[in-house]
Amino acid sequence: DAVENNTALKLPAGHATLSSNDGLSLQASGNFAGRYMRTYVGEGGTYLRTYVSNRFGVTVASAKVVDTRIAELRASDLLLTPKAMGRTQIAYRDTSNKFGIIELEVLAKSSDVAVPMVVAGGYHTMALKADGTVWAWGTNSNGQLGTGNTTNYYYPVPVVKGNQPGTSDYLSNVKQIAAGVEFSAALTNSGEVYVWGRNDSGQLANATTQGRQITPAKVPNLSGVLSIEAGYYNMFAIMSDGTVKAWGYNNVGQLGIGNSATQRTPNTVKAGASGTGDLSDIIQIAAARHHTLALKANGSVFAFGSGQWGQLGNGVYSEATGVYHNVVLDAKVYNTPIQVLKGAQTTSKSGYLENVVELAAAGGYGEVRTQQISSARTVYKYTGTSLAVTEDGTVYGWGDSHYGALGNRNKRNPNPIRVSTGAIGISVGGVGNSEIKGSPDFPYEDLYEKHTNGSYIYTQVLKKDGTIETRGYNAQGQLGNGSQTNSNSTKASGLSGMTYVASSVNGYHQAAVKADGSVWTWGLNSSGQLGNGTYKGDGDNAERTTPLQGGGSSGNAMKLRQGALLDE
Repeated sequence: DAVENNTALKLPAGHATLSSNDGLSLQASGNFAGRYMRTYVGEGGTYLRTYVSNRFGVTVASAKVVDTRIAELRASDLLLTPKAMGRTQIAYRDTSNKFGIIELEVLAKSSDVAVPMVVAGGYHTMALKADGTVWAWGTNSNGQLGTGNTTNYYYPVPVVKGNQPGTSDYLSNVKQIAAGVEFSAALTNSGEVYVWGRNDSGQLANATTQGRQITPAKVPNLSGVLSIEAGYYNMFAIMSDGTVKAWGYNNVGQLGIGNSATQRTPNTVKAGASGTGDLSDIIQIAAARHHTLALKANGSVFAFGSGQWGQLGNGVYSEATGVYHNVVLDAKVYNTPIQVLKGAQTTSKSGYLENVVELAAAGGYGEVRTQQISSARTVYKYTGTSLAVTEDGTVYGWGDSHYGALGNRNKRNPNPIRVSTGAIGISVGGVGNSEIKGSPDFPYEDLYEKHTNGSYIYTQVLKKDGTIETRGYNAQGQLGNGSQTNSNSTKASGLSGMTYVASSVNGYHQAAVKADGSVWTWGLNSSGQLGNGTYKGDGDNAERTTPLQGGGSSGNAMKLRQGALLDE
């Protein structure tokens, strides 16, 4: 067997029972962590049928690899054969035609710690190398680069170890990274989470909302983590039993824990509409500013938080949502999970979106009207956009598409619509649409806000041929097509052979990784977040409307090669 299990993760003896009301329940008898499968290029194949039977007590009848450039399946015997380094999903059905997903990481060699990836915060970017070290660049106002200072860097620099034990001066043994607004996180191979940067909403999970952290700090009392996700101001951790821990910003229930209070330490996400007790069988979380998505191992999707612009995909939105004297009006807020409807998915038999293998989400403040702030008469619109890829490569989207992020110019899409086909990856980024003006009707000190549009949202769809489709807001060139014009559908110029995409959380830039390990960035470069050694004010334009190679102009061209150091 070519699969190496993460022995550092202690697995529970049993497995939480799925509710029967989620349409496509796939019961797992145990060892949920086996869904996060690791294998190595050139070290033989794995019989998937035997693997799944041993792990979950079901027999595979059929299966496919979402990204066939990473691995392939021999149909006759379901032999999984690695082809290239990268991440993908295996979508399979058992003999009862129930759907299941395995997250597959194909490493270049057995000594590698991680599959390379890149993430984009608001105005900073991070990359994970195959050797398990983390590199960061861009703005560093709250220590989000993890360098032990608050100095901005316009080229890649290593993240220091903070309080991680060991002899290395730098954070190591990392297998996944995440970035929010002015804070960052890393998951180690031993299932521990390290966070650093901003902490005003409890992002650091250290029981406070005070101060900032300029070096990585381990999240206390949290172990056995399989995967992490950063929202704009909150964090999520998928545990080895398939449950989810959440902490941080929670003003509209986006943590899914049954209330709307900020959480300074990890809390367990509730089951909500998926059953009783805690949400379980989760293999991915996608978090925006005011809403969150959760993907179950059976391919169903649950959502929680604000649904004012239809971003929860439950068929509703609000025209008269707001806050009046701190009272929420018709907020379409759900502080525990609800299930996403099928929308345009004609193949669904349950009435809900099915066979999903990947999620993405973003959002901010959209249409907001504030009159005479001193009287506290404020109406907020919490916008958001959601994307999902199904096993057949179809992309569905719901929520805010005012600037074309979903391929139309509808402000609100409360049901999933078809966005694209032939996809193997997705990402969503964006910033709330905000202006503050002095009101001519009130004294100068009585300011008011007026927002009449959706958030500045943009999306990426990674295609099977390695090209990238982009859609939506483009004032800073974040669609990468050489213009600054919004578009319902275009392509990032000059890119092929791409394997991973990422969009900025509360910012205006995008990033991608190529099959050769090179990192490419484009969009706003006001703080050096593109990583090419320049920034606005240094004789460089603030925007790059076509992709450039990270580190290129500084002589530090970045490559996340098969376990090797970044080429410098």
